[in-house]
Amino acid sequence: MRFTLILLLIFLITEAQALVITDSAGNKIEIQKADRIICLNSDCLEAIIMLGAKEKIVGLGSYALQKPYAPNVTDVGKWSEPNVEAIISLSPDIVITYVNYPERQKLEEKLKGTNIKVVRLDFYKLNTMFDEFITLGKILGKEKEAGEIANYWKEQLELIKNRVKDAKPVKVYWESFTAYKAAGNGTGWQEILEIAKGENVFLNEPSSYPQVDAERIIAKNPEVVIKSVSSTTFEPYKAENATKLEEFYKDFISRPEMKQIDAGKNGRIYVICSDMLHSTFGLIAEVAYVAKILHPELFKDLNPEELHKKYVESLGLEYSGIWVYPEIKAEKMEKPERTPGFELTLAIASLVAVVVLRIAKG
Repeated sequence: MRFTLILLLIFLITEAQALVITDSAGNKIEIQKADRIICLNSDCLEAIIMLGAKEKIVGLGSYALQKPYAPNVTDVGKWSEPNVEAIISLSPDIVITYVNYPERQKLEEKLKGTNIKVVRLDFYKLNTMFDEFITLGKILGKEKEAGEIANYWKEQLELIKNRVKDAKPVKVYWESFTAYKAAGNGTGWQEILEIAKGENVFLNEPSSYPQVDAERIIAKNPEVVIKSVSSTTFEPYKAENATKLEEFYKDFISRPEMKQIDAGKNGRIYVICSDMLHSTFGLIAEVAYVAKILHPELFKDLNPEELHKKYVESLGLEYSGIWVYPEIKAEKMEKPERTPGFELTLAIASLVAVVVLRIAKG
């Protein structure tokens, strides 16, 4: 009887200590401990590093392992096609992955009976990222630290939102990594445009990445064009020479349609490198870059690189590289227009003033 009571007491204590969280897929998950973690993607890896829990990571997805801030741990396959055998062999407490990838049959279904918990958190969407960061803080026992970090970045985002709240939206064509594939509704790039007061000219398309063409771009006549560049085209981190990026840019703006739209006529075409920018709190820096591109007159005092630097350094890295081309410059103050006889009128007025003054003294 006494032994049974002891077992019951141990069970009750264990239950009381268990953490129950709801992930971004709506799953309620009971977590006993999180000492051994596998991240299938680099976004959750970044979040864990920011919270100072890098040592808990025992396995990473193949792509995440390529990042300069990644620890030297076991490769557990692609984020979309994980190697379940490798995951099980590492005896992790939890596996963190995207909300929609991989599909449940490729992960949860194959982990049944192992006591390995799957937590689905994205860390790349501005509307859910702050809450996800707090959830991760709870899992790691670092809720206070998570709150402080999330609040800092939320404040920076609010500053940008407040600055542009009364600004007139600027018409933008944002092209994804693939030529003539626009970034449409439901994409992270559209989310950035909404905050930075950009009007996506291909927002109301049936696809998130609609296929467009030169004629449609000309018809939409965007005021600004932004082209996203992946690391396979140009590696921005620690880049010292922009020659390759400059060549890419020259090729991009040489498209016939670029000369026929306002963005091309006014020199408002930019390329933005997504690697080590378009994820976790790097997204706040990306919003700052885009807000300054769209509304330079409102952000003369804003240096997006300062936010970007803070984000990169939060990953334990030194800030160095090239992410935006050409360099974003604040709008110049317009000089007042002068009529053809302006100088002559000014000279006559000055002469009259001198004569009047002499008469007054005389």
